[in-house]
Amino acid sequence: MPSIQMYLDTADLPLLQDYLNAEIEIAVIARASAGYALVKPVTLEPNAQYTLWHLPSGDIPGDCLDADGNIVADPWAKWHLGAIHLQLEVRPGKYQTFVPRSSGVGFDLATFDDPSALGRSDFEWVGNKYSVIGKPAHPATDRWWKRLRRWVGRNSTKVASYGALNNLDSVLDVWAFPAAYAALSAGKPRSMNPSLCFAKGEGVRLTNG
Repeated sequence: MPSIQMYLDTADLPLLQDYLNAEIEIAVIARASAGYALVKPVTLEPNAQYTLWHLPSGDIPGDCLDADGNIVADPWAKWHLGAIHLQLEVRPGKYQTFVPRSSGVGFDLATFDDPSALGRSDFEWVGNKYSVIGKPAHPATDRWWKRLRRWVGRNSTKVASYGALNNLDSVLDVWAFPAAYAALSAGKPRSMNPSLCFAKGEGVRLTNG
């Protein structure tokens, strides 16, 4: 499933927010007191989730609406091809990284509490996952996703997901926006996983190679 992994600090949110608000092809859906609501212009909250609906892909599907046309189900949760998920984890209060084992070889995947640590945010999209069963993504949505990737790349710096920022052993690179990159360069810790991947307890044991 296509994704764009990012580090953002609080000062980076207006940059992303302005971009999304200026995108005429995008509607923004957020949780509301009763179901969901279209929120545009949107004010991005630092630790929140949103669904972007790509308007050229068509109307929000009927299985997400009630009889009055209100949004009662998240199009992303129903895997609709026009839905793009945005999870923001700016400073969630904890982070997860590898630590050397106290004995033997390998590492533990450990979770630490730290209000200054940067979480890992991301965009996710179903993409052409269902093209094999005759349900390809709308070509316009595919073009917009690629444009989003290019915009993120122009406005951020690629870093490793753990260890040194240029750690060549990291299997995943993450796009760090300007304020986040400055914080990481100054030594702020970062999470190698989104919060949904945080291990419970002391961590998951991993081995090298």
